[in-house]
Amino acid sequence: MKLNIEPYICVGPIKFDLLREKIHAIIKSPFIQFEKTTLSRSLTDSYDELGLHVFYDESDRCEAVEIFTISDLLYRNAPIFDKSHNENLKYLDKIDSSTEKDDVSIISYSLGLSIFSETGIYNPDSKINSVLVFRKGYYD
Repeated sequence: MKLNIEPYICVGPIKFDLLREKIHAIIKSPFIQFEKTTLSRSLTDSYDELGLHVFYDESDRCEAVEIFTISDLLYRNAPIFDKSHNENLKYLDKIDSSTEKDDVSIISYSLGLSIFSETGIYNPDSKINSVLVFRKGYYD
């Protein structure tokens, strides 16, 4: 599945603010539901075969998508999973000078995405583990 990120709008065919049942109709793949954390406000849909988690708000509207294994996730026609943690950091810093970083994550609020790497700054050449793409207000 080829997925292009459009900041605050969609990840491929998965559009933010669509109702859960519409997302199910779009993805058309088996999923399980689970509580991602104890702070979760709604159940998360896990599409294990596709390497996707879809997050919903209290109104069952899509608010974020986490991508784990899809190698053709693109932002501005540039593959994300093909780059190391450090390469993604440099790439995002050029686009968004306000990118936030910690030991394992790179977050761009202006682009609506967060990149996670288990080893992050400890192994900057490591591949990333997941990308979270979110709608406006997700971290508010």
